[in-house]
Amino acid sequence: MGVPDQLVVSLADISNLSLAMPGEEWSSPQFQQQASTILSSLTSFTPSFISSGLNSVVPVARIAFQEIWRQTGLLYFHQRIGRLAPGHAAIASAMRQILQLAETLERSMSDYHSLVQLGLPFFLAATVAVAPEERAACRARMTGLGQQQGLRDNVQFVERYWWDSTAVGVDWYDYMVQTGSCVSFL
Repeated sequence: MGVPDQLVVSLADISNLSLAMPGEEWSSPQFQQQASTILSSLTSFTPSFISSGLNSVVPVARIAFQEIWRQTGLLYFHQRIGRLAPGHAAIASAMRQILQLAETLERSMSDYHSLVQLGLPFFLAATVAVAPEERAACRARMTGLGQQQGLRDNVQFVERYWWDSTAVGVDWYDYMVQTGSCVSFL
């Protein structure tokens, strides 16, 4: 299972747009048009269904996997482009969808290589988790991906971000830059 190309391109476009224009230019027509195009790409994406004969678990897992990545794109868009706070309805909804779909996916898949591809979705969900049970679910998902150093570093970063009082109201990316931290996705 892989991340659909359309979603990979949308994630790259979000990163590029959020870094290419200083905040004061975000109200420009050019920025608004690019942002609208990215959001349209994310909202119009439809997971593809590929039949695997008599086994219906695999296609359902593929749809859940693709939808996790679509929700990740929406979450990332609202964080980096919309600059919405963690408690905003759009952010909270995407985070909850990622966690709920992950439960479905984990019950239907034992393919570690596909699950480890969820490092970014789980990380982004963790950066907006507010309630203790949401944070616990995110931590469990992130630590369940493996013990590679990059994965452990991401968990430590999120835990510092959660508990650092200076991070209140600060986007995870801005916090990363301010603290000289780094995150990675395998």
